[in-house]
Amino acid sequence: MNFWAPFPLFRYLLFFITGICIAEYGGWLPKISIWYLLIFFLIYVILVFIFSSYRIYKKNIFISFYALALFFLLGVVAKQTHSVLNESYNFTSHSPSTLFYRGNIIEEVVEKERSYVFTIRVDKIFDGK
Repeated sequence: MNFWAPFPLFRYLLFFITGICIAEYGGWLPKISIWYLLIFFLIYVILVFIFSSYRIYKKNIFISFYALALFFLLGVVAKQTHSVLNESYNFTSHSPSTLFYRGNIIEEVVEKERSYVFTIRVDKIFDGK
């Protein structure tokens, strides 16, 4: 661990990026609320405060792993919060009665005065459910 001593934030960055990657590609991961992250952080602060009076918190490996887990969860929450699925323009945030079509344009687009005319081949229909 002495190798990482000159780079204290690099260890946390690795766990933060790992949290982002697992949130992106891990479909099994449940949605984590920001409140869980805040509670997790408050527990960490309380533990550091308790162990600081004993002057053993620097040697306590539990506190270190807890901090790494905190940065991992921070990466997961950051990815889940800044996902395109949470944006208002995404079709998943519309009412169930709205229909969306995904397809390919198969003819050249004709530009009219206030509109465009084109023909598409519909690949999939999303019904908002």
